[in-house]
Amino acid sequence: MTACNYTDVQSKLLASGFFNSVDIVDCISQTPTLQQLLPYDAIISWSNASYQSGALLGDTFADYVDAGGGVVLAVYATSTMTANRSLTGRWSMGYDVIMPRSGNTGGAVVLGNVLQPMHPVMAGVNALSSTQGARPTTTTLLQGTLLAEWSDGKILAAVGSNPRRVDLGLYPPSSACTANFWDETTDGGRLMANALLYVATASGPTPIGASYCNPSVPNTTGSSATLIAGGSASVSANDVTLTAEQLPANQFGFFLTSQTQGLVANPGGSQGNLCLGGTIGRYVAPGQIKNSGAGGAFDLVLNLTQTPAGPAFVSINAGESWNFQAWFRDIGPMGQPWSNFTDGRTVTFQ
Repeated sequence: MTACNYTDVQSKLLASGFFNSVDIVDCISQTPTLQQLLPYDAIISWSNASYQSGALLGDTFADYVDAGGGVVLAVYATSTMTANRSLTGRWSMGYDVIMPRSGNTGGAVVLGNVLQPMHPVMAGVNALSSTQGARPTTTTLLQGTLLAEWSDGKILAAVGSNPRRVDLGLYPPSSACTANFWDETTDGGRLMANALLYVATASGPTPIGASYCNPSVPNTTGSSATLIAGGSASVSANDVTLTAEQLPANQFGFFLTSQTQGLVANPGGSQGNLCLGGTIGRYVAPGQIKNSGAGGAFDLVLNLTQTPAGPAFVSINAGESWNFQAWFRDIGPMGQPWSNFTDGRTVTFQ
């Protein structure tokens, strides 16, 4: 693939000095396999043409992230409404950061508010401009943290709850290809290189399981709260941490679990959906009721031999699938007490 839209990005990444090599992989006429991607530390993908299969590529990219690879998605993969130019399949089960398929906006734009100036993705990114500036219309994240905005408030960069995921509201080729793309004298190349380096070297618990019942009903922050599970799905390892994110600040909450999935809208006057059924256990023992703090998140290290199942406690066994969700308090616009839920997370233990 020798078109400028590919080789320009390749040259910008190599010029950063962060990488020993940068290869171009064709996803238009073929879908790479997991085995083809595993030798790479990280990949960046964008679209202005249809993938051979957005569903198959989504499955492969999800498998790649689960195996420890880093993925950066950029416009139009993060924004297009055109069929097969975004990732679907298993990717849609908790890997998107920016709400996908929201459409695009354009027009002259420059770097706007940098909300996380000390984040590695934003290091050395001091200027960015474009006379056209294709970017997502949405300002909604499904998970993670907003790092920077364009001058019109649209999303420029966001990192997922899984640090091996970054989404960019930037079309990667520069003005070296087309004059109205991002100005190559500004820091778009550095932004892309930073994002790739970050997801390639990200540390933290390995995410396990899959999201369902998502996105959750937005809480009063405007965000949909998310639940991730990190660690190991091995029962013998007994190493699982649940983390609830995108919560309102300084509110109490706790985790729930069941072997049965369900869907109950607004239980007990909640603004959200309970995504569990059957016998539901509550993690409310001493030390298990949490506060979201200033960062709007809380977590819990599980003991798989002491899993609440109604009033009893049971051990999780290999081969069983368990579902998890977090409930949390919220404060309504008139000061009335509300509550809400994260999305659900299902884990099949080994």
